[in-house]
Amino acid sequence: MEGWEVTDSGARILGQGLPKLQRLILGDLTELSRTGYSSLAQLRGLQCFTATGVRGNNLTLEPLTALTGLTGLRMELALGFRDEGLGPLACLPALRTLGWWHAEAHVSTGLRPGSVSPWLRELSLCVELDMRALSVLAATCTGLAMMQVQGIVIPSPEEDPAFAAAAVAAGVAVITPANAQAVASGSGAAAARTGTVVPVMPSLRTLIIGELYIAPLDELQPVVRLRALFPALENVLVFHVLQRGMLLLEGLSRLKRLVFNCISLRDEV
Repeated sequence: MEGWEVTDSGARILGQGLPKLQRLILGDLTELSRTGYSSLAQLRGLQCFTATGVRGNNLTLEPLTALTGLTGLRMELALGFRDEGLGPLACLPALRTLGWWHAEAHVSTGLRPGSVSPWLRELSLCVELDMRALSVLAATCTGLAMMQVQGIVIPSPEEDPAFAAAAVAAGVAVITPANAQAVASGSGAAAARTGTVVPVMPSLRTLIIGELYIAPLDELQPVVRLRALFPALENVLVFHVLQRGMLLLEGLSRLKRLVFNCISLRDEV
């Protein structure tokens, strides 16, 4: 029913009349309330569910937690959806594929320990991941094979000395030798004191990323390349490349497929 506008009454008909339904794609859910989602929650045999135009907040969607057999879930949230964080649906026990797509990209403050299922294999989020959020995913989703995000924010040594120190302590080469020397001087102990580590996702094979960006050489440079975070990466799809962003892909020795889904590349390298 992709493209159809579904109301509470329509959801009630679906919930009562299709008890064996396993896969459901719904279009415009802007008029659906918590009552409508309660009706959809009667589809206990549902395994894959995709919805667009989702309004309200995580509490509105809470009735769908009854769908414990869901292995795939993609929610395309309407502009104005009132929760930035992932709701309880992200922790459904059988979930292997999760897409939680806001209408606008935002920072990843909603990613916290316990906020996503540890069994996820594929994850799609309209967020810019910082190292804190990436650390949460690396510690939680140890089997994650595919990830789609808007961007990945890697700090410079000046912005996050502890992270830079952790990179040096782990034997990861930072981008500028001068920074590496400054950070390495007595900073291994600083990294140990703060408990800072470089988040590594060794199982990730596919990365879909909205933007690759590295500032000009005379500005702050990121501590590491993507290879330090995703050493087994084989497939990369990029939508925008800005400034010196191509350098983030340097050293991906296992890369087999690189796709640029953009009209033009604006890379200065």
